[in-house]
Amino acid sequence: LFLYAHLLEDELLSASRTKLALAELIADESRFPHGYQALFPGLFSRLHREVLDGDDHGFTRLLAPLVAARTPLPVFILEQLLGDDRVLDLRHSRSGVLFHVLLVADNTVRFAHPAMKEWLTDTSRAGDLAISALDGHALLAEATLSEREHPFALAHGLYHLAQSGRSAEATSLLHDFA
Repeated sequence: LFLYAHLLEDELLSASRTKLALAELIADESRFPHGYQALFPGLFSRLHREVLDGDDHGFTRLLAPLVAARTPLPVFILEQLLGDDRVLDLRHSRSGVLFHVLLVADNTVRFAHPAMKEWLTDTSRAGDLAISALDGHALLAEATLSEREHPFALAHGLYHLAQSGRSAEATSLLHDFA
């Protein structure tokens, strides 16, 4: 509810700066949508376009791990996966579209609302913005293999290996721990 209210406040402020009449704003469902999930297409399109400069690969590498994660992700894993000194300083994102999509706390990151994960994985709703959980598991499997000693990797690495179709490798690693 707060996300929806905050985004609507942004739209109202934007409309007042451009002298857009309230009736016009309300009539434009893309700016004044019905329900918070109606905001998701615009939010994720803006993230793709404005933050990631239309980079499909970066969009997948940022969001797929979050879709596949069972718990908030350590920020460094996403930074490692993005890997190109992108202007995504997730630790200090307190405004803009990142602020509306991701929650960063205690050096972890998760979606601002649980329904975002469901929306992104539903191709009938997300369309071209849809994200594959399988891609996320594959990315997290690689990230946890390269950071085997990190508590997140120890707790979740085998799961993401198995979910990404690498069960034999997960079984082999499990035997290594025994």
